Amino acid sequence: MKEEVAKPENHGYSSSEGEYEFRLAVSEWYKRRFNVDLDPDREVVALIGSKEGLCNIARAFLNEGDRVLLPDPAYPVYANGCTILNGGAPVYFPLREDNDFLPNLEDMDAGGVKMMFVNYPNNPTGAVTSIEKLRELVESAVENKIILCYDNAYSEIVFGDYRAPSVLQIDEASEIAVEFHSCSKTFSMAGSRIGFAVGNEKLIAGLKKVKAQVDSGPPKYIQLAAAKALKMYEEENPPKFVKEACQTYYRRVEILVKE
Repeated sequence: MKEEVAKPENHGYSSSEGEYEFRLAVSEWYKRRFNVDLDPDREVVALIGSKEGLCNIARAFLNEGDRVLLPDPAYPVYANGCTILNGGAPVYFPLREDNDFLPNLEDMDAGGVKMMFVNYPNNPTGAVTSIEKLRELVESAVENKIILCYDNAYSEIVFGDYRAPSVLQIDEASEIAVEFHSCSKTFSMAGSRIGFAVGNEKLIAGLKKVKAQVDSGPPKYIQLAAAKALKMYEEENPPKFVKEACQTYYRRVEILVKE
């Protein structure tokens, strides 16, 4: 970032959809990490942190009174910035310990629902999910014509042999899903405000349309630094500094639990 910020050409306006080099790096990362093919022009958009994208996807597609399925407990932005501030009606479903804090389709009132937010690895419970569980959610969303917003910001902050999946690894998800990532988590770039959304072409187009009227994209030098970080993955394996960060988090977890 220090190298890129020194270049005058990196201080002009970016595009609200993001620089092509960054979008290409995202699509290549998805191929290496999840074996998912993405068109960098039609299925990828840069975000000023994933929070911005979560709110603006709702702004793009919610109308007054539209029902939105929300987990409880959950990141408060799903209910506030995404749903209530866009005129939507929150419809909560519980995440219970006896179900490993995973959604139970029987607890969901999907009638007339327009959009749904799901997040794994989960904030705040720490729960993780599997491809099989995600497939159940995708099938339900397809059947009920629900836009599935999958917040995968913590996919790289995992322990042991577990590797978090992408909802886009399920073929049918391309019909109804958009997935959000945050470099704040993976690369400790929280203050840099850089993330991305990927998925269904029409959903990404709607998100781009809103963003074109409210922002001009993250600074170019930040996008170029994030692109370099994404390129440091070897196949699906994160670079050394990401692994070391996870080891640090795990040591802190052990101390917290013990004390």
